[in-house]
Amino acid sequence: MFWRRRARKSYRDVVEDLAAEAFAVDLLKLPGFETATVEPMLNTLEGVAALNFLLTRALATPQHEVHIQLAITHLQLVLIDELAESYSPQEMVDLVIPLLERRHTEYSKLLNGDGAPGDRIIDCGRTMIENFCDVSLAEPAMSLAAGALFKFVAIDAGRKVRELDAEKAIDWTE
Repeated sequence: MFWRRRARKSYRDVVEDLAAEAFAVDLLKLPGFETATVEPMLNTLEGVAALNFLLTRALATPQHEVHIQLAITHLQLVLIDELAESYSPQEMVDLVIPLLERRHTEYSKLLNGDGAPGDRIIDCGRTMIENFCDVSLAEPAMSLAAGALFKFVAIDAGRKVRELDAEKAIDWTE
């Protein structure tokens, strides 16, 4: 039987595709938000901080540490380039970069803390939603939205990266 190998794709293209898919997710349309009694408002920078953290986690799935660092570094460059279009250099230094770093630390502590893994995911997702949305959701809607956020951005993207890496469909040499 003739096996056809998937065409190799640059790790940069993989990262950019995952980022585009993540940023296409309408955070305020996640399951659970339909229960909001008022129209929620999105704090875009906080939303970017949440997506940055989730994508960083998703990209930490290849087997080789060097590949993980290449992918995460490229993700950071892509995000910084995009944010630089909306913020001045001074705002990037004073506001954007510190917020991204602060949220990454905060979300990492929540996700790596004590308790069952599912509970940590929900707690971290809740915190993200509270940071990027001005509407408080009641339970179980908040848990549903928190779980959906992780699934649609981190889990699905991580699975895709793992599969591509296992199939040797990512070109890590560029």
